[in-house]
Amino acid sequence: MGAMASVECCITDEDRMRDYNLMIKKEQEKARDLEKHCDRIKKDNTKVQEKISKLQQDTKDLSNLKLQQKEEIRTKKVELDRLQKTKNGLESELKALRRDLKK
Repeated sequence: MGAMASVECCITDEDRMRDYNLMIKKEQEKARDLEKHCDRIKKDNTKVQEKISKLQQDTKDLSNLKLQQKEEIRTKKVELDRLQKTKNGLESELKALRRDLKK
């Protein structure tokens, strides 16, 4: 009977080893799946970071363009004011010349 108990014990130990090995393989598969999932997340995160960087650069470019346009508008207003004054001065001279002609 003692011999049978040790045989059952050995079989049980072998079964346990087989079960442990299966559990280890399953855990290794889970770990590989998680690594793949993490890699996908890292790639997605990299893409998102690239998009964020591009949007930040676009925002900076638009801000610079807006400042440039404001400066152009200011310059054109100054030029318009100068031309308006010149026009007013020329109109005054024209009126004066017409008055002189009528005399």
